[in-house]
Amino acid sequence: VSNTQAAIRRAEFIKSCLNEIGIRVEINPLPWHDFLESTYRGNFLLCIQGWISETGDPDNFLYPLFHTNSFGYPGNTFFFSNPEIDKMIDQARKIRNIKQRLKYYQEIEERILEEAPGVFLYHSLKNIAVRKELRGFKPHPLGILRLKYVQPYFVRGNYEFQLEGMSTRFITV
Repeated sequence: VSNTQAAIRRAEFIKSCLNEIGIRVEINPLPWHDFLESTYRGNFLLCIQGWISETGDPDNFLYPLFHTNSFGYPGNTFFFSNPEIDKMIDQARKIRNIKQRLKYYQEIEERILEEAPGVFLYHSLKNIAVRKELRGFKPHPLGILRLKYVQPYFVRGNYEFQLEGMSTRFITV
């Protein structure tokens, strides 16, 4: 586990859950770089990791995390290898019809879950509160706040005034 307070708290929670069922583990916090290098080499029995999509495309998860060609640094720190799933992922990458492609990736995900290369604990959700005076805001599924079309309004009684001077910004939350 990395040596951040949040990572250590998660690890302590998991340790206590495992302890309840008779599994004893020790937490070994490492500086971020050392933690990553250790996972890339497969030098762990258990570790807590995450993955953030850059594109939202299922291939951005499945190829790097579960394809044999992605062992270690590219992302497959499960060191999971299944030639049949590799072929399915390779085939899915060639499908251009979006509906067919997504359906095929869902089948691949089901196969991966049957193999259980890891324990998938959670998927985080972002909650965003926006004032009614902010118009044009649309949350992005990857957690990027695109402010290009946002128009702030000032509301006073029955009158609305558009504010000028907003620039385009990209913020990741």
